[in-house]
Amino acid sequence: MEQTHFNTTRSTSALRRIYESEVRQFKEQHGGLEKLREKLGLSRRKMCQLLLVDPSAWSRWMRDESRVPPHIYRSLEWYLALNHRRYTDPDLSRLITARYQTNEVEKDSQKMISEIHRLKSRVFYLQIALFLGVGVCLSLILLRA
Repeated sequence: MEQTHFNTTRSTSALRRIYESEVRQFKEQHGGLEKLREKLGLSRRKMCQLLLVDPSAWSRWMRDESRVPPHIYRSLEWYLALNHRRYTDPDLSRLITARYQTNEVEKDSQKMISEIHRLKSRVFYLQIALFLGVGVCLSLILLRA
């Protein structure tokens, strides 16, 4: 069997044909990527994060879904299985929830660190103002704030 891909003709291996068959079955059962994304209630950005792909790849795949690598469908199949188990296995539910909460905590921590650096800078300039005299450095503080 031959397949046209990227304007070239190449023969497909038996393993590749098996993967393509699995993809067809997955699509018949769950629909295309965009339909599945909507079913899962994920944004395009979150779906890309879940699949560990760049958003530009998602855009390419939406133009031509036949170009989606089979391992993407396999990953989604595993995610759906985990998601199903998540509601029946409390330990797995806590593990998955903790993973996503960790990402949010990291983002919050980065914001807090930025704010700490900003406040340290303000304190530094206030200390200079006290040391040299408030009148001399007041303009410096106001310019930096």
